[in-house]
Amino acid sequence: MILFNFLSKNISQFLNGQIDYIYFFYGFSFFFFGVICLNSGFKQSQKLPWFLLGLFGIIHGINEWLQLFIIIVGTGVVTSFLHSTLRIVSYFFLFEFARMGYFQINKKLLVRPWIYLPIGFMIFVGAQSAINGLSIYIRYVLGFPAGILAAITVISAAKTDKKQQKYYWIIGAHFIIYAILTGLFVEKSDVFLAAHWNNDTFFTFFGFPLEFCRAVLILSLLTTTLFFFNTFSSVNYDVKKNYLNLKFSRLSVILSVIIVLGLGWGLTNFMDYYSNIKLIKKSMDIKGSPLQKLLKELSTLEKICISLSKSQVIRAAINSLDGREKVQEILEKLLTKEKLVNCYIVDKEGAVIASAGEPLPEKVHELRYISKLYFRDAELNQAGYHLSPVSADRERIYFVSYPIENAEGGIGAYVILSKIIKVKLLLEYRVFGILISLFICIAIIIIFVAMQKKETLIKYIQEVNTKLKAAGQVKTDFLSIVSHDLKTPLTAIKNAVTILIRDKTKNGFSSAQEKELIELILKNTERQASMVSNLLDVTKIESGVLALDIKYYDLWTLTQDTLQILSSQAMEKNISIDLKSSVKTLSVPVDIDHTERILGNLISNAVRYSPENSQVIVEIIEQENDVLISIADKGYGIADSELDKIFDKFYRSPDATLRQKGGSGLGLVITKGLVELQGGKIWVKSKLGEGTTFYFTLPKWRSR
Repeated sequence: MILFNFLSKNISQFLNGQIDYIYFFYGFSFFFFGVICLNSGFKQSQKLPWFLLGLFGIIHGINEWLQLFIIIVGTGVVTSFLHSTLRIVSYFFLFEFARMGYFQINKKLLVRPWIYLPIGFMIFVGAQSAINGLSIYIRYVLGFPAGILAAITVISAAKTDKKQQKYYWIIGAHFIIYAILTGLFVEKSDVFLAAHWNNDTFFTFFGFPLEFCRAVLILSLLTTTLFFFNTFSSVNYDVKKNYLNLKFSRLSVILSVIIVLGLGWGLTNFMDYYSNIKLIKKSMDIKGSPLQKLLKELSTLEKICISLSKSQVIRAAINSLDGREKVQEILEKLLTKEKLVNCYIVDKEGAVIASAGEPLPEKVHELRYISKLYFRDAELNQAGYHLSPVSADRERIYFVSYPIENAEGGIGAYVILSKIIKVKLLLEYRVFGILISLFICIAIIIIFVAMQKKETLIKYIQEVNTKLKAAGQVKTDFLSIVSHDLKTPLTAIKNAVTILIRDKTKNGFSSAQEKELIELILKNTERQASMVSNLLDVTKIESGVLALDIKYYDLWTLTQDTLQILSSQAMEKNISIDLKSSVKTLSVPVDIDHTERILGNLISNAVRYSPENSQVIVEIIEQENDVLISIADKGYGIADSELDKIFDKFYRSPDATLRQKGGSGLGLVITKGLVELQGGKIWVKSKLGEGTTFYFTLPKWRSR
């Protein structure tokens, strides 16, 4: 128990001196929470308007960073106005998230828009009631209701989604706690509940600054929301390992944030410590150095404070009305002599008994720039010290307090002195640590957003892939059906024409024109049947249903057999076909029919596009792992712009001379498919006016 109290007290004291960094990571947690909602919310089914919650988080985070800015450089009319405006706008988006979300889920209004009229009126009235009235009433009439209504909306969404129900409940619980911490615990004031439910009572009861607890709450909400949206991820991985990696990446984001915030906090305090050491070392041996002057000022101020607390004149004055004018005179002389900002005596309730310096309200608790730490120290019957976080021109206010005994020997009042001191280095070095942490945290947010975009891109690619596959399947099915249905009547026509020609040849044609027309019908029927057959083959190749019958066969023999079949076509144009090979016997695993068709298509094309009295060279080259076959002609050649297109379906050269050679635009498509089906590759090299060479490979062996 003693150890717990010791740790609790030391942690509380540490956190009290870290208000600047607390505001930094409070703002970061809110900002990152907003980014998550804004970035992920648009991808969901829109059960809730997450984008409004995202705007609330981002604006509120910026507002907390503005509070940090005020702590560093001081407040003013512009910063105060901007601070209040951003707070109102952020709560408005939270309120609208609750209103619109509840309507989307339940199809009825939680509250109507006219509610903003009384809210605005109460905020206006509250702003006139006290120094902190505007800030307090914004929290009371807008922040607190917005948090509670947001919790109701999120929890109501849990009823519509059993799978994610626990996340909705956890997020709703966070909003309830947030509504209490931000809407009920405010700056101490006589306004409404602020005299009893405020930052001081929270600290007294829990031992931690309210801002730190809010920051931890939002960091917890950030974590919950990140995993909540992770469960909605529609990126479907087939491999379980990839899914685990996706979840780990979310967890790594949270761990990275916590580690960076922790290290940043350590860096900030190291910079603070380093600046103290640096200043001390520079000033240690220098008589009249800034540090020695500062320490002397502080020591003098502390001695004066203790001396005043023990003054019989002052002790008598706090126990009766007599002598207060004398005390007032003492304080005014002290103010002038020591160049103080304020010197005043207050009772235990904070009511001013006597004061000199800047004007004070009836109760010093209403002073926005005063921290109450030294009050607590004085309540423990010891000296209290505090360096105000608010500064102007790098100047800070140093407060010293000491208890004054009453007639019964207890604490009857406190004497408090304050003086402006210069602490340039201390402030600057600490800000460096915060800025470094900020840059790293912003980098984490950018990485997170990039990761989210990557997931969205993967999802989009998968959806497009699915659609393309579906469209490809529809096209393949269509071509298959059409080709099959066309092949049947074409076969019947071809058979009928063949019988007619045979009969006419036997009995004689009525005229030469009749013979020519019947032969034309037969020729085009055969051409059309060949095209239909090619279409069927293309659909089989694309759908992966074309069967392979792999056997070891001599490639030299297979090539010679193919050349024998094409010899008549070559003789018509007086084209010689030369077969060259580094080996005369080469047994390779091939589908004989498919390989014969590959060779037939390529050699036939070479003959067709070669000029008369030219040469076609077919060469077989044995390589380490495969066999390379090349077919070279001395024909027209192919333009560079067309080389990437010749293996596309139905592609035909725009050149009029080449188009006259005929062809359906499917031969090379089938050839490429048959080569790749057997594990080979095919490519082409060509130069206009010099000829074309097609190359393809076939593997020398296959694994069984």
